[in-house]
Amino acid sequence: MIELIAIKIVKIEVPEIIQYGLQDAVILDCDYTYGNNTSGLVVKWFFRNKARPVYQWIVSQKPQDMGILRGRVDLAYRASSDPLKMHRALRIVKPDTDISGDYTCVVSTFMEEDSRTKQMIVFGKTIKTRIIEHLEYLVTLIRKHKSPTKLLEEIDIPPLQKNIQLGGPLHLMSKIEGLKYLMKNPQLVSAVLEIW
Repeated sequence: MIELIAIKIVKIEVPEIIQYGLQDAVILDCDYTYGNNTSGLVVKWFFRNKARPVYQWIVSQKPQDMGILRGRVDLAYRASSDPLKMHRALRIVKPDTDISGDYTCVVSTFMEEDSRTKQMIVFGKTIKTRIIEHLEYLVTLIRKHKSPTKLLEEIDIPPLQKNIQLGGPLHLMSKIEGLKYLMKNPQLVSAVLEIW
Protein backbone atom coordinates (compact mmCIF):
# COMPACT_ATOMS: atom_id res chain seq x y z
CA MET A 1 0.00 0.00 0.00
CA ILE A 2 1.41 3.40 -1.03
CA GLU A 3 1.14 6.12 1.58
CA LEU A 4 0.08 9.48 0.16
CA ILE A 5 1.83 12.57 1.46
CA ALA A 6 -0.69 15.30 2.15
CA ILE A 7 -0.18 19.03 1.75
CA LYS A 8 1.37 20.11 5.03
CA ILE A 9 2.80 23.43 6.14
CA VAL A 10 6.07 22.57 7.88
CA LYS A 11 7.23 26.08 8.76
CA ILE A 12 5.80 29.58 8.75
CA GLU A 13 8.23 32.44 9.24
CA VAL A 14 6.78 35.83 10.07
CA PRO A 15 8.83 38.46 11.93
CA GLU A 16 7.17 39.00 15.31
CA ILE A 17 8.07 42.66 15.63
CA ILE A 18 9.81 45.20 13.40
CA GLN A 19 10.30 48.95 13.61
CA TYR A 20 8.90 51.16 10.90
CA GLY A 21 11.56 52.72 8.70
CA LEU A 22 14.43 50.39 9.60
CA GLN A 23 13.91 47.78 6.87
CA ASP A 24 13.36 48.23 3.13
CA ALA A 25 11.41 44.98 2.99
CA VAL A 26 10.19 42.10 5.14
CA ILE A 27 9.70 38.45 4.14
CA LEU A 28 6.85 36.24 5.32
CA ASP A 29 7.53 32.64 4.34
CA CYS A 30 5.32 29.57 4.33
CA ASP A 31 7.16 26.33 3.57
CA TYR A 32 5.22 23.14 2.92
CA THR A 33 5.47 19.56 1.72
CA TYR A 34 3.28 18.08 -0.99
CA GLY A 35 2.45 14.68 -2.38
CA ASN A 36 1.97 13.26 -5.87
CA ASN A 37 -1.38 14.95 -6.47
CA THR A 38 -0.74 18.69 -6.76
CA SER A 39 -3.69 19.50 -9.01
CA GLY A 40 -5.02 22.94 -8.21
CA LEU A 41 -2.10 23.90 -5.94
CA VAL A 42 -2.67 27.42 -4.61
CA VAL A 43 -0.90 29.48 -1.93
CA LYS A 44 -2.92 32.27 -0.34
CA TRP A 45 -2.05 34.73 2.39
CA PHE A 46 -4.79 36.39 4.45
CA PHE A 47 -4.47 39.47 6.64
CA ARG A 48 -6.40 39.77 9.93
CA ASN A 49 -9.37 37.75 8.66
CA LYS A 50 -9.93 34.98 6.19
CA ALA A 51 -12.59 36.75 4.11
CA ARG A 52 -10.32 37.96 1.30
CA PRO A 53 -6.70 37.08 0.52
CA VAL A 54 -4.04 39.78 0.24
CA TYR A 55 -1.84 37.51 -1.87
CA GLN A 56 -2.49 34.54 -4.13
CA TRP A 57 -0.26 32.32 -6.20
CA ILE A 58 -1.74 29.63 -8.42
CA VAL A 59 1.05 27.34 -9.64
CA SER A 60 1.97 28.05 -13.27
CA GLN A 61 0.50 31.57 -13.03
CA LYS A 62 1.88 34.91 -11.86
CA PRO A 63 1.34 35.78 -8.20
CA GLN A 64 -1.16 38.52 -7.34
CA ASP A 65 -1.22 41.07 -4.52
CA MET A 66 -4.59 42.37 -3.36
CA GLY A 67 -6.30 44.50 -0.77
CA ILE A 68 -4.04 46.30 1.72
CA LEU A 69 -0.94 44.76 0.11
CA ARG A 70 -1.74 45.76 -3.49
CA GLY A 71 1.37 47.42 -4.93
CA ARG A 72 3.40 46.63 -1.82
CA VAL A 73 4.56 43.07 -2.60
CA ASP A 74 7.62 42.23 -4.70
CA LEU A 75 5.89 39.81 -7.09
CA ALA A 76 9.21 38.78 -8.69
CA TYR A 77 10.57 37.44 -5.38
CA ARG A 78 11.24 33.68 -5.33
CA ALA A 79 11.57 31.80 -2.05
CA SER A 80 12.58 28.54 -3.75
CA SER A 81 13.77 27.11 -7.03
CA ASP A 82 11.12 24.37 -6.73
CA PRO A 83 8.44 25.27 -9.34
CA LEU A 84 5.73 24.15 -6.87
CA LYS A 85 7.06 26.42 -4.09
CA MET A 86 8.79 29.35 -5.74
CA HIS A 87 6.21 32.06 -4.96
CA ARG A 88 5.08 30.76 -1.57
CA ALA A 89 6.49 33.77 0.34
CA LEU A 90 5.55 37.43 0.59
CA ARG A 91 8.24 40.08 0.26
CA ILE A 92 6.53 43.23 1.49
CA VAL A 93 8.30 46.41 0.44
CA LYS A 94 8.51 49.36 2.85
CA PRO A 95 6.44 47.84 5.68
CA ASP A 96 4.35 50.40 7.55
CA THR A 97 2.38 50.28 10.81
CA ASP A 98 -0.91 49.71 8.97
CA ILE A 99 0.11 46.15 8.10
CA SER A 100 0.41 45.00 11.72
CA GLY A 101 -1.75 41.99 12.50
CA ASP A 102 -2.29 38.28 11.98
CA TYR A 103 -1.12 36.69 8.74
CA THR A 104 -2.54 33.33 7.71
CA CYS A 105 -0.93 31.18 5.04
CA VAL A 106 -3.26 28.69 3.35
CA VAL A 107 -1.86 26.04 1.00
CA SER A 108 -4.41 23.92 -0.85
CA THR A 109 -5.04 21.55 -3.73
CA PHE A 110 -8.36 20.29 -5.10
CA MET A 111 -8.22 17.53 -2.46
CA GLU A 112 -6.73 19.06 0.71
CA GLU A 113 -5.74 22.18 2.61
CA ASP A 114 -3.49 23.30 5.47
CA SER A 115 -3.14 26.67 7.17
CA ARG A 116 -1.02 28.42 9.78
CA THR A 117 -1.25 31.86 11.37
CA LYS A 118 1.36 34.16 12.91
CA GLN A 119 1.27 37.76 14.05
CA MET A 120 3.54 40.58 12.89
CA ILE A 121 3.72 43.96 14.61
CA VAL A 122 5.22 46.99 12.88
CA PHE A 123 5.67 49.71 15.47
CA GLY A 124 6.22 53.39 14.86
CA LYS A 125 8.80 55.74 16.23
CA THR A 126 8.85 56.49 19.95
CA ILE A 127 8.78 60.08 21.15
CA LYS A 128 12.42 59.74 22.23
CA THR A 129 13.42 58.55 18.73
CA ARG A 130 11.54 61.45 17.14
CA ILE A 131 13.24 63.96 19.45
CA ILE A 132 16.70 62.60 18.69
CA GLU A 133 16.03 62.59 14.92
CA HIS A 134 14.78 66.16 14.88
CA LEU A 135 17.28 67.58 17.36
CA GLU A 136 19.99 67.78 14.70
CA TYR A 137 17.68 69.71 12.39
CA LEU A 138 16.62 72.05 15.19
CA VAL A 139 20.22 72.76 16.18
CA THR A 140 21.12 73.35 12.50
CA LEU A 141 18.32 75.91 12.19
CA ILE A 142 19.38 77.69 15.36
CA ARG A 143 23.03 77.79 14.26
CA LYS A 144 21.95 79.13 10.85
CA HIS A 145 19.93 81.98 12.34
CA LYS A 146 22.12 82.64 15.40
CA SER A 147 19.18 84.59 16.81
CA PRO A 148 16.26 82.80 18.48
CA THR A 149 13.95 85.57 17.25
CA LYS A 150 14.68 84.90 13.57
CA LEU A 151 14.40 81.15 14.14
CA LEU A 152 11.02 81.56 15.80
CA GLU A 153 9.75 83.52 12.81
CA GLU A 154 10.71 80.59 10.54
CA ILE A 155 9.30 77.73 12.63
CA ASP A 156 6.19 79.67 13.67
CA ILE A 157 5.66 78.65 17.31
CA PRO A 158 2.59 80.43 18.77
CA PRO A 159 3.66 83.90 20.08
CA LEU A 160 2.79 83.40 23.75
CA GLN A 161 5.10 80.38 24.00
CA LYS A 162 8.08 81.77 22.09
CA ASN A 163 10.02 83.33 24.97
CA ILE A 164 9.51 80.30 27.21
CA GLN A 165 10.32 77.64 24.67
CA LEU A 166 13.59 78.85 23.21
CA GLY A 167 15.09 80.76 26.10
CA GLY A 168 18.48 78.97 26.10
CA PRO A 169 21.51 79.41 23.83
CA LEU A 170 20.87 76.22 21.82
CA HIS A 171 22.91 77.53 18.88
CA LEU A 172 26.09 77.06 20.96
CA MET A 173 25.30 73.47 21.96
CA SER A 174 26.48 70.14 20.62
CA LYS A 175 23.90 67.41 19.87
CA ILE A 176 24.45 65.79 23.28
CA GLU A 177 24.20 69.11 25.12
CA GLY A 178 21.13 69.95 23.09
CA LEU A 179 19.49 66.65 24.03
CA LYS A 180 20.27 67.23 27.72
CA TYR A 181 18.79 70.72 27.41
CA LEU A 182 15.63 69.30 25.84
CA MET A 183 15.33 66.74 28.65
CA LYS A 184 15.58 69.51 31.27
CA ASN A 185 13.13 71.73 29.40
CA PRO A 186 10.07 69.63 28.56
CA GLN A 187 8.17 72.65 27.24
CA LEU A 188 10.75 72.82 24.42
CA VAL A 189 10.31 69.09 23.76
CA SER A 190 6.59 69.62 23.24
CA ALA A 191 7.38 72.47 20.85
CA VAL A 192 9.71 70.24 18.83
CA LEU A 193 7.04 67.57 18.58
CA GLU A 194 4.42 70.14 17.50
CA ILE A 195 6.69 71.41 14.75
CA TRP A 196 7.24 67.96 13.30
